[in-house]
Amino acid sequence: MNAKPLLLLIFFTAMAITAGTTGLHAAPIYKTVDEHGNVTFTDSPPADQESEKVELRPINTQQATLPPPKPEITSSKQTQDPKAEEVPYTVSRLVEPLEGSTVPTGQRDVPVRLNLVPPLQEGHSVVFYHNESAENPPGTSTHITLRNLIRGEHTIYAEIWDANSKIKAKSQKVTFYVQRYHPKMGKK
Repeated sequence: MNAKPLLLLIFFTAMAITAGTTGLHAAPIYKTVDEHGNVTFTDSPPADQESEKVELRPINTQQATLPPPKPEITSSKQTQDPKAEEVPYTVSRLVEPLEGSTVPTGQRDVPVRLNLVPPLQEGHSVVFYHNESAENPPGTSTHITLRNLIRGEHTIYAEIWDANSKIKAKSQKVTFYVQRYHPKMGKK
């Protein structure tokens, strides 16, 4: 590829950008060709060589548009009663473990996951109940892991509490089963 057209393009682009960003009228541009056919563009014509003035087309510009201002962030406690901003939970459902599922012998841990819509709101907490006993202190995590469960039937459900420990939502109760291997005693 011939480098001259590329250099010409770069030069004109640079000059156009310079002319457009300065806000002033750009200085005239002159083109000179030496005895070997090399083309040179300059803003001041050489005195010892013939040159011609080059007229550039006007630069197409567009006025910048500013983004809308960001809303001012204020604490809800300062502006309104926090209860006025609460949105009721439309979904409060355990998605893991599945109802009626069986945990095989080799699996020691059981993940528990709660799906909430809308997500857990500020000031609210989640408590998981395993076999009717609180498994965790109130917290903001929507998942826990039950570890080293004994064999048999287990139940799990979750409650969402507000800052005053009032129940805002409750998941369904899920029953699942844990298998454990126990060799028969007394067998020789």
